[in-house]
Amino acid sequence: MDKDWEKYLPPTTCAALGLALTLGAAWVCLGLDRGAAADGVCVACLLALLALVALALLRLEGYGRDTLGVMLLPLGAAMLARALCLDYASGDYNSFLSGWYQYFRLNGGFAAIAGSVGDYNAPYLYFMAAISYLDVPDLYLIKLFSILWDVLLAWGCLRLVRSLVRERQGSGAPLIAFGAALLLPTVVLNGAYWGQCDAIYGALAVHAAALALEGRSKSSVALMGVAFAFKLQSIFVLPLWGVLWLAGRVKFRELWVFPLGYLAMIGRQSSVSISALASATGLPPAKVRDDLADMLDDGIFPQGFLDYGGDRLVLTGDSVPEPPKAQPAPPPPAKEDENAILAEIRAVNDAIDNEKMSAQIDRIGVITAKILDYQKTHPDKAVQLHSFLSYYLPTTLKILRAYAQLEDQEVSGQNITAAMSRIE
Repeated sequence: MDKDWEKYLPPTTCAALGLALTLGAAWVCLGLDRGAAADGVCVACLLALLALVALALLRLEGYGRDTLGVMLLPLGAAMLARALCLDYASGDYNSFLSGWYQYFRLNGGFAAIAGSVGDYNAPYLYFMAAISYLDVPDLYLIKLFSILWDVLLAWGCLRLVRSLVRERQGSGAPLIAFGAALLLPTVVLNGAYWGQCDAIYGALAVHAAALALEGRSKSSVALMGVAFAFKLQSIFVLPLWGVLWLAGRVKFRELWVFPLGYLAMIGRQSSVSISALASATGLPPAKVRDDLADMLDDGIFPQGFLDYGGDRLVLTGDSVPEPPKAQPAPPPPAKEDENAILAEIRAVNDAIDNEKMSAQIDRIGVITAKILDYQKTHPDKAVQLHSFLSYYLPTTLKILRAYAQLEDQEVSGQNITAAMSRIE
C-alpha cells in the first residue's frame, strides 16, 4: 500500500476501530434468536475465525502489519453487517434449504446423498450432509458457509485486480477491490441475509480469471469446471474463456480440463434436476426437456434417459430399476407376532404426549389390525401385505420413536421443533 495512505488511514486507529466492529459482531452473535447460548458463542467464534482467515489471506499475498491494520476496519464492518443479518430466514430457506437439512438429518447424513433431494449439485449437498451432524441451528451454518465464500470472493477480486494493474507497483487498487467485495450490498444480502450460495461459483470464477491472467491456464479452466459443478449459473461466465482463447491466454487443447474439474466435484451424482437446468439457462422447463430429448436421440448421453416422474435427466443406467423378481408368498405372521406388532404400536403411542399424534397412532393401530385380519382370509395377497409389514410399518414406527425422543428433550430448539412438525 502507498505510504501516503497512512496520512488518512492511520494503521493503529483503523485496527482499533476494526477490532471494535469485530467485537460488536461477536456481541450480536451472542444474542441470536435461535438455539442456546452456547450456539451463539459458537457462531461468534466462527465469524471471528472467518475474519482471521481474511487477514491470513492478505498476509499470504505479502501485505505487512500496517496494511493488515488498515484492512481490519472494512473487514470488521463487513462482519458486523453480516452478523446483523444472521437471524433472518428467507423464503428460500423456509421452503427449500431447511427441508434439505432435515432430510439429511433424518436419513443418516452422508448416507442420504444417494437420494434425490434439492436442486443443487452434489458439492453443496455434501456440505448440507456434513452440517446435519451438528446441533448448531442450520440457518447460521448455511449462512456462515456463504460468508466463508464471501471472503474467498474478496481474495479473488484482489488477485484479479492485482493482475490487471501489475505495472503499477504499490497500487492500492487490489486492496480497494478486496474491501469493496466484502462490503458490496449485493454480496452481503446474497449470503448473510438470504442464505444463498452464489458467492461460491462467483469466487471460483474470479479466481479462475485471475489464474488465466497469471498464465496458469489449465488451472483456470479446471477451476471453472469446479464452479460449474457447484452451480450451473456459472455458464454465464464461460464466454470469457472464449475471449481468453482468442487473446491467446488459453489454448484450445487445454479446454478438456474443464470436464475433469466438473467430474471431480460432482462425484457419484447420476442425475440432474430439469428445473435446475431451466433456472440456469433461463428457458422454460418444457423447452429444456425437448432439447434434452434431442440430445439423447443424438447419442450425446449414451446411457442417459429422461425421468419424467422425477423431472430429472438421469445420466447413467445405474438408476434404471431392475424388474422385481417373483418371490414366494411369505407365511402369515403367527398370533404371537401379531400381538407383538400391535403391542409395539401401543408402546410408541404411550410414549408420545401430543394428543393429535396419539390419535393418528391409534388409527395406525386399527388399520394394522385390520390388515392382519385381512391377510388371514386372503393369503394370495401375502406378497403385497408383506411390504407393509416388513418395510412401511417398521419405518413408521422408527419415525414415531424418533418423535418421542425429540419430545422428551429437555431443551427445545428450532431444529427440534422443525423436525417434530415435519413428522406431524
